Amino acid sequence: MKSNQLRAIARIAADNLVKLIEENEEEILNDIAAVAEEAQNQEADKIVFSLAHGIKLDLTRKNLTESLKWNVSKKLETCQALPDPDQPDLFDAVKKFQNTLKSEGASVVIGFDNKEVEITKDSIKAKKK
Repeated sequence: MKSNQLRAIARIAADNLVKLIEENEEEILNDIAAVAEEAQNQEADKIVFSLAHGIKLDLTRKNLTESLKWNVSKKLETCQALPDPDQPDLFDAVKKFQNTLKSEGASVVIGFDNKEVEITKDSIKAKKK
């Protein structure tokens, strides 16, 4: 294929893309508005509207077929720490520590940054220094 042919295909495809969008403008704009409204109603991290323009060259029949498609991509995401089976559960460890304090009738104050955490036989309280 010659460079001039490829440039001609690009110009035809660009013109056809504009025509496809203009012919379907109302439907595309309605779908974009629906996506924008849904984005306000959902707690999705990201909602994306995509327009895809396809160019297919049939070299046997020597014709050019173009397509325009649009869709909505929704992405919901959650993140949490994975438990490490080799590490004891912190909550269980603190409960065991509290049970030890309870049996001994003691308490512990741990300080870090500008905060303190007091662990007693009955509760765990965080407070500023």
